[in-house]
Amino acid sequence: MVGQWYYAITRHGHWWNWWEHRKSFYWFSPEPVPVEWYEYFYLVGLVVLFAKLVQPFDSLLHNIYSKLLGIARKQKLKEQPALDIANIVLKTATNIAGLEVSRDLGLNDNGLASLGTVRFISALETEFSSFNYNLSLSVSEVIAAQDLNEIIELIQRKLNEEEESELIEIAYKQNTI
Repeated sequence: MVGQWYYAITRHGHWWNWWEHRKSFYWFSPEPVPVEWYEYFYLVGLVVLFAKLVQPFDSLLHNIYSKLLGIARKQKLKEQPALDIANIVLKTATNIAGLEVSRDLGLNDNGLASLGTVRFISALETEFSSFNYNLSLSVSEVIAAQDLNEIIELIQRKLNEEEESELIEIAYKQNTI
């Protein structure tokens, strides 16, 4: 984009035509813009300046987009029934282990030993995290669990703690306003 603008400014408003100046590579090309070799350094400087100017707006626009998306998700979550944590944990374990799992067996017996445990934890964190809350499970907490029932209880406890802290925060805001 910056290269196109530079080309138009230095060529009296003539935009370079992609079809006239075909590249041998599509995404990366040793000749990305049809300019003289010494103009390359100007272009690099302009691209860096453009990036520096756009960077603050990028985070601002990202935050606005995230908040709008969060509002939409909150409305959607209000319509959804409560989570069935046990089914989600069992489904996640089944997907990662590749076999049917049992709530009464430990991680090793369910085929989630070693790196499977790390993948399982990551999948659970992704599954139970939301726009406002990131579930964080430590490997030691999960490995210490005797069976999947204890992991389900652990997740339930963490989600309840988050819900309580959210209610406290809402009550605090209402009292201070």
